Amino acid sequence: MKISGSISSIKIEKVRTGIMGLDFLLNGGYNEGSINLISGGTGTGKTLFALSFIHNGAKEGKNGIFVTFEESRKNILQNLLEKQKDLPEMKGVEILDISAIRRSFNLDKDKKEKFSFMDVDAICELIRRRAIENNAKRIAIDGIGLLWLKYPSQSEYRAALFRLATEIRKMKLTTVVTTEIENKKKLSRYGVEEFIADSVTILAKEGSKRTIKIHKMRGENHAKGEHRFKISDEIIVYPTLEPKLRINISSERVTTGVEGIDKMTCGGFFRGDTILLTGPSGTGKTIFAIQFAISEQKGRSLYVTLNEPEIEIKKRAHTFGVDLDKKEKEGRVEFIDLSNSEMNPSEHAYLVLEKLNGVSRVVIDSLTDYPSLESYEMRSLFSSLIFSLKSACVTTLLLADTPEIIGKTEFPTEDITDMCDAILMMRYVEVGSEIKRAINVFKMRGTEHNRSIVEYRIGKKGIEIHKKFDGLEGIMTGLAKRNMFDESLSVAKEIFRLGRNNRGEDDRE
Repeated sequence: MKISGSISSIKIEKVRTGIMGLDFLLNGGYNEGSINLISGGTGTGKTLFALSFIHNGAKEGKNGIFVTFEESRKNILQNLLEKQKDLPEMKGVEILDISAIRRSFNLDKDKKEKFSFMDVDAICELIRRRAIENNAKRIAIDGIGLLWLKYPSQSEYRAALFRLATEIRKMKLTTVVTTEIENKKKLSRYGVEEFIADSVTILAKEGSKRTIKIHKMRGENHAKGEHRFKISDEIIVYPTLEPKLRINISSERVTTGVEGIDKMTCGGFFRGDTILLTGPSGTGKTIFAIQFAISEQKGRSLYVTLNEPEIEIKKRAHTFGVDLDKKEKEGRVEFIDLSNSEMNPSEHAYLVLEKLNGVSRVVIDSLTDYPSLESYEMRSLFSSLIFSLKSACVTTLLLADTPEIIGKTEFPTEDITDMCDAILMMRYVEVGSEIKRAINVFKMRGTEHNRSIVEYRIGKKGIEIHKKFDGLEGIMTGLAKRNMFDESLSVAKEIFRLGRNNRGEDDRE
């Protein structure tokens, strides 16, 4: 028998969880009508994930039922009030408190009779009736492991779970089931629950670090590995970035924002390049970054500040006549102020990528304040962020402080410098008992550029490039001195010129 078509051509409708970042991991959400297991230890957020799934659906007009086997309705709402203030106002959500039935039973009965109310067929019938009454599209069952009290053997428990799953599938409800795990090597409490599930999600908590992992998702691609999440006013999942293998390469030149640097780079940076700007404190890196950000003509610039508060950067811009508040209102610049934030790098990256629509330039000020770049894990994450920006053809400027005011220059880690298409170095240099500022284009991929070390000044128009340091050497050390060969050659030329003049010859070389 020949079957036309293919399984891959069948379109599966997606049911969004509404939990920020989770739908990205799930490739758009849960499959409609699927059963999805959420496992985790005590306090990892299982109940909150399940209840948020139901609540978020109700806000979109998809009514839901939350079945609780362990915690009472009152305790759930009291505990969640501190975390999500709008959850107790849950229109379109019915909390079916099985735990209340359990507590009301006569505790003097023998064990088997005591839990007779937890008969799986009776529970299925109760859910079916409530689903019809409420026109429910979603259901969450919190603490499914308590069924073990009624079915205390592996075979009985497995059979009960499969009966429950079969009936729920008949009702065409998209379902979340939670179970507690104590052993990190197991996917569920009794090693059975995962077999009824179309997807398995593992939650974990170590200290303040919370992680989520999609262990499996039947018939669908999903994000691999562990991802960070936090619980505050809402649950936010921060997907770990995967390196992009395909990079958009553009031959279009874009202005650096500083006319003299445009000339030194033979027309500016390439669109989509990553540029590293280094220099000690006070050399004007932030001023350069402001000029870079406001010079974009195709889209807006995103300025991520991890060092100074946004208000301080705006004050600095005012000193050379730039009104960043006005630029923001015009939609040309947007700030992400993380100067007082304790976010981890995953959160930083997520915030940047979330705002990329319409963005053509990104400034990160600065790498020095970027947390944990010394660890391999964080360097890999940061590299993935940069390659994600490259794949979106976003021109990115990274600022980095160098510790020495005068002297040798220290770059960030080799991983960071390797991914940069251009490196600009700002520094102080002592010339004739005077401190001056110098800049040079240290590296630029794919094009010729002026390698001169030139003086720049910061004036009423921001950074302005002046002349190069002729006749000086050792500028990169910060202690410039006269080039003796050039000086001797200059003296010889002057003597020769004077000699010709004394003989009445033309002053020509």
